[in-house]
Amino acid sequence: MENKNRLLSSDIISIFGTGISEIALLSLVYSITKSEIDASLMVSVRLTASILVFVVIGWLTARFNMRAICISSDFFRAVTIFLAVFVDNIYLLFFISFLLSFFSGLNISIRSVAYQAFVSSEERVAFISKQQFYYGLLSISSPLIAGFLINMISIRPLFFIESMCFILSIIFLLFISDWGTKIKEKDISMKYGGLEYIIKNNTQRNILLFRISILTAMVSYQVISTYIVTSNYITISSLFSGSYSFSFSDLIAYFSFLASVSMLFGSYLSGRYFTISRIKKSFFLGSLLIAIGSILWAMPLSKIVLLYYTLGTMLIFIGLSFLRISLYTSGQELTPEKYFARIISSSDAISRSYQSAFGIIIIWLIPLLGSSILFVFFAMCSLSSVFVAKKISADVENKLTLK
Repeated sequence: MENKNRLLSSDIISIFGTGISEIALLSLVYSITKSEIDASLMVSVRLTASILVFVVIGWLTARFNMRAICISSDFFRAVTIFLAVFVDNIYLLFFISFLLSFFSGLNISIRSVAYQAFVSSEERVAFISKQQFYYGLLSISSPLIAGFLINMISIRPLFFIESMCFILSIIFLLFISDWGTKIKEKDISMKYGGLEYIIKNNTQRNILLFRISILTAMVSYQVISTYIVTSNYITISSLFSGSYSFSFSDLIAYFSFLASVSMLFGSYLSGRYFTISRIKKSFFLGSLLIAIGSILWAMPLSKIVLLYYTLGTMLIFIGLSFLRISLYTSGQELTPEKYFARIISSSDAISRSYQSAFGIIIIWLIPLLGSSILFVFFAMCSLSSVFVAKKISADVENKLTLK
């Protein structure tokens, strides 16, 4: 088995364990406190953890090899989640959640460098599409499996299962050769090297800007569509044919399932029809699909509005899938290896902070402008992002030409 496939196997097991642990920890917190606020606070703790990754990753990668960091972070995740079996204190559970999020963020940043090293340019789009397809399957299956196991064997035994997932991930990593270049002595002092590089480099600024445009589309859809569904729940649910009565949670689950399946389908299409030499078309088609999907969600209520919302959701998430794969491919291709982990962590911290702030802004704008106007506006924003994508794809084409 090649290094990239061993790494992907380790990744799948690790992400599966992470997906289950998030559900299990939230369920345990709620079962102890019976408070929605505490459960929400558990989610917000993860943002702080991602910022800590941004602060320490430069220091870690300057002193330890990346394979050792990846194995160590999985080991600490295994130990940390196992300790949750014995914990009843809500604040200790918050701390456990914080540690898990920190080690997960660190792990993701380091693994990204490995994919850059192990996957060639020619197979990058196909491999990332396969990777995203598996991630999509896990996003659908992990919550279902977690819910099933919680009902079957209760919450706490799940933490032991998750700990074993991280141990299995380590076993795969032990058979992978080291990756990443040794950072020079003069670079060790660059505590925030990733952020500095993003600020100074035009290509990295464009990649970050496009990542923010993807987050804008995702947050806009999540917030505004939830507002529409909540405000018009009775009208929308009445449009489903049949004798089954749809509850509010059923309606939310319907659109969530559509989004997940559409992301899977988008990953499949991207891997089948796009290559790195055709990445410009992938960027353009993704932006166009998001714009069309947003226009469909801006349609006024009618007897066929459920069809508009269904098609709109599918187009938005197929488009997002195209854009994510194109962006990951471009980032791996255009980012210097020695800065890659730092840039990923810096970009992640900036993006998560933006995501939290932008969500609040959207909630504030909905009563002022209305959901339809906002969806039309974000459709135009999606189309305008093509100009940034054009610069990124041009840089990729130039690098391929030099190769």
